[in-house]
Order: sequence, then C-alpha cells, then structure tokens
Amino acid sequence: MIRLNAQIDRLEDWYVTKTLPLWARASIDPSGAFYESLDFDGRAITGQKRRVRVQSRQVHTFTDAARRGWLADGEAIAARGFQRLVETACPEGGARGCVHVIDDAGAIVDAKRDLYDQAFLLLASAARIAAADDLVARTLVDRTLAFLDADLASPHGGFLEDDRSSMPRRQNPHMHLFEAMMALYSASGDPVFLARARSIETLFTSRFLDRNNMVLREFFTEDWSVDAKTGDRIEPGHMMEWVFLLDRFEALSGEGRSEEKRLLFAAASAMIAKGDAPFLPNSLLCGAA
Repeated sequence: MIRLNAQIDRLEDWYVTKTLPLWARASIDPSGAFYESLDFDGRAITGQKRRVRVQSRQVHTFTDAARRGWLADGEAIAARGFQRLVETACPEGGARGCVHVIDDAGAIVDAKRDLYDQAFLLLASAARIAAADDLVARTLVDRTLAFLDADLASPHGGFLEDDRSSMPRRQNPHMHLFEAMMALYSASGDPVFLARARSIETLFTSRFLDRNNMVLREFFTEDWSVDAKTGDRIEPGHMMEWVFLLDRFEALSGEGRSEEKRLLFAAASAMIAKGDAPFLPNSLLCGAA
C-alpha cells in the first residue's frame, strides 16, 4: 500500500505540475477552443480535424482542475472553451446535441450525431453545472437527452451508435453515458439522472457482462447479441473503467456492486499479467478510449 500511495503521489505531481500547465499554455487557440493535439515539442498541431468529444473532454478536465485547486486559471479556460463548444459544435443551441467533427475555424466538418460524442458533451455540461450552475449547460443537457430519447433510443435497450445507424453496437459509448449520468446527478441532485444511470447499469448487467467467461463484451448486433465478427475482442482497460464507475454508482445509489467489481478486476488483472488479451494499447488508460 505504501508503494501504491507513492505512485499515486508521483502521478498527481506529474499531472498538476507538468501536464496541466503545458496544455493550459499550448492547447488553447485564440477563440478559446482546444487544439486536437500537440507535437513532441509541446506545440499545437494546426490544420487537423477536431473531434468534438475532445473539446468536451477538455472542458471537463479544466473545470475539474480548477475545482480541485490544481490550476488557477482553469475555470476561465473551461468557461470560455465551453462557450466556444456550444457556439461551433451545437447547432440551434444543441437541439440535436453536438456534431462529430469541426475544423480549426470552428466550421462543421462532419455533422453526424454520435452517441460517444453526446456522452462527453453531457459530461462537460455536468462539470459546468457543478462549477457555475451554468444555465446554458442545463438547457443543453435537456435538449441533448430529448434528442437521444427521440432519435437514438433503441427498442432493444440503450441507444443506437449514431443517427446513421452504424453497426456494430458498442458498450463503450454507453459506459461513458453511464459516467455522464452519474456526474449530472452529483451536480444537480436530480434523481432522474440516477435513474438513467441505473438503466444503463442494468444493460451492463444483462448484456455487457459475460459471467460465464468472466469478461466484458464490447461489440453487439442490434438486439445486443454478441457480434459474430468482433464480439470476441476483449479490452481489459474498459473492464477497469467499469470497476471505477460501479464503485461510484455504489456510493451514489447505496446499492452494492461488489461482486461485479471483483469479477471484472480479477479478470482484467489476469489478462494484463499474462499479456494474452487482444486490446488496444491505449485501453489501459482509463478514460482514454
């Protein structure tokens, strides 16, 4: 435990003293939006398509950093970034949530409505509600959820991948939607968000979690049957993310999920130790996928 605490302290020090100041200095364009990436010299790479989910993630990150006292100007960065996000990526005030990709000037490159993107838009909005009780964020949440319910809800449970009915269906966007609903509940205290989180957790229990093989399934057909082509792909990093999120759900709901957490943690740890699971390199970074 002493060694683990030392590693946690080292990680936090790196994040607070090096990573946050770097991104605060180099990742923000003159409009207040965020560049997609930096080069190895810490300079912004221009001319790239910008994923809207990255804009939302950065709003959440800088808001959280400010609330924790880790970055003095984090709140100003987050507030300005959120305003630019809504202006450029949420047409008609977010009547249909956010688009998929914009360019350096804020013009829409891909207007697809992707579930993964909406999850992070809701997470960013939750951060702004928690930090500043932002009325724009509250309206954006209401409109985005209404859009999801009207246009992307599936009769088989959960939501479609996007407004183009892409396949296969994935657990991952739902995992981040689960995260966003809990963040909204924490920020607002409104039980409707905890109820929404619980409905996704039920989908996890009934479809995503394969208790027979002790794994988290990733890819599915329309009715949540395991996809024949890609359903055997396992990502331990996502299993660890679910452990973290189930722990948060326990704290918010008072409903125990110890069995599921133990199952996922043990299975993912064994896979990582053996190095024999087919997973993406970045899937070990919680929140990266």
